[in-house]
Amino acid sequence: DDGDDGDDDSTTTRITITDGHPDSVAKNQAHIERNQLKNTTSRLLLWNNHHDKTEKEHVDLVLVSDCLFMQHFHEDLARLLAHLLKAQTGMAIFCQPKRHDSLQNFVNILEKETFQVELLERYNEDIWKQHQQYLQDSTQLYDANIHYPQMLLVRKL
Repeated sequence: DDGDDGDDDSTTTRITITDGHPDSVAKNQAHIERNQLKNTTSRLLLWNNHHDKTEKEHVDLVLVSDCLFMQHFHEDLARLLAHLLKAQTGMAIFCQPKRHDSLQNFVNILEKETFQVELLERYNEDIWKQHQQYLQDSTQLYDANIHYPQMLLVRKL
């Protein structure tokens, strides 16, 4: 027995949940433990502090939800994605409302770098139908600019 339990195998799926706030990291870790999720960790990740290269592995997939509202971090996030994603096969999927010009500004930054970018407004018929219904029924409560998520697919070239 070489002491290898298989957890370090390159084919093992590992999930890392990150957040920039220590309280959120702790809450995520509590959920991981409560649900007994294997090969899943939670850790602090500051987009503007990735120069230390603590993440030595390149990843296949990054999922991001509503994280582009602070535009002064867009360039840091783009640099972090360039560092984290595997070339050719690495992908980030953003679920992100427009938030005025924030989403488009981030897309513009990515297009200047080594990324292929695809922005989808209509990516699921059920979600699209619900969006259309909200636009008709609840214009006072529903603001597509901040409530309707676009899907942004980002591939590292």
